[in-house]
Amino acid sequence: MSNIAKAFANGKAFIPFITCGDPDLETTAAAVRAMAANGADLIELGIPFSDPTAEGPVIQGANIRALKGGVTTDKVFEFVRTLRQDVSIPMVFMTYANVVFSYGAERFISTCAQIGIDGLILPDLPYEEKDEFLPICRRYSVDLISMIAPTSENRIAMIAKEAEGFLYIVSSLGVTGTRSEIKTDLASIVKVVRENTKTPCAIGFGISTPEQAAKMAGISDGAIVGSAIIKLLEQYGKDAPAHIGAYVKRSKKRKEQEPRAKRPRITAKPKTAPSLRLELFFSADGGGRTHTVSLPMDFESTSSAIPTHRHILFLQKNNNYYTGFRGQNQEQNQISCQQELQMAECVGIKRKTTFLPRNIDEKNTGIV
Repeated sequence: MSNIAKAFANGKAFIPFITCGDPDLETTAAAVRAMAANGADLIELGIPFSDPTAEGPVIQGANIRALKGGVTTDKVFEFVRTLRQDVSIPMVFMTYANVVFSYGAERFISTCAQIGIDGLILPDLPYEEKDEFLPICRRYSVDLISMIAPTSENRIAMIAKEAEGFLYIVSSLGVTGTRSEIKTDLASIVKVVRENTKTPCAIGFGISTPEQAAKMAGISDGAIVGSAIIKLLEQYGKDAPAHIGAYVKRSKKRKEQEPRAKRPRITAKPKTAPSLRLELFFSADGGGRTHTVSLPMDFESTSSAIPTHRHILFLQKNNNYYTGFRGQNQEQNQISCQQELQMAECVGIKRKTTFLPRNIDEKNTGIV
């Protein structure tokens, strides 16, 4: 069992978030120990970043204060190394892809493993681009944690099937921050997740009270709370750890009163037939994005809809040519490219087919 799995092994998990170095690393250390002592099951540690695009004003402020105080990635690594001498519960980093890139992905992730970090959350990393980091994370046994948003829709099952550690379900649109009410149909999202994976899921963004945390944990396997804890740091400064510990204790107590939801049985699926793998490159304005899709070997002349990150792509096979269409209306949205692809040549081989958009109305592109 992975260390993260242990956080969900004994009921609903309570997962607090804290920005490292707000107001200083000594206070952060005291707060982490207080949270662990009062029932936190897993702790998210935020590495300060100058442009935290997923964060609302509260956590943005924490990032600014920590950076002004001189906190760096190296200082956070040494902080965690010391913390691990007496804190044994799972801990994950939450930061941004640029922090990892600038430090060097191999160096960053290998250091995570050395100091006892169990997982990594990068909110600005799309699922389709996770291969930038996933092989390195697996090499060092650091779980790369995926996020599912209310807009993920048809991609939820795909993301869930490949989830590691736990799935972070974003409660509502927008950035982090406390909300008086969460209106998203989270139960439906969790249902799809549980039909496709045994990996636990926890809900975050917008949870501010122990009552909200208990409600979210009743739907899923756990609740993530960040802004409410940062507000306590804003209010009490270096005296905040005691108040944070009390908040965690109240939240944990409320969550333990929630019944554990039943997880549907996942039936084993028969082995799939050999498939044709195509690497599709969408190019526009000098930029581009690559997607790999699998088609059945008997893929023939009837159009097949293939969901990608930002499009619904229709491929039609005519002899040994594939014609691409983007969007719902194939006649109006035909894309001006054909490339000969021999079936035998493509088995197990990634081949690049370029689809260049021409005069396509973005309103009709079938974005998913």
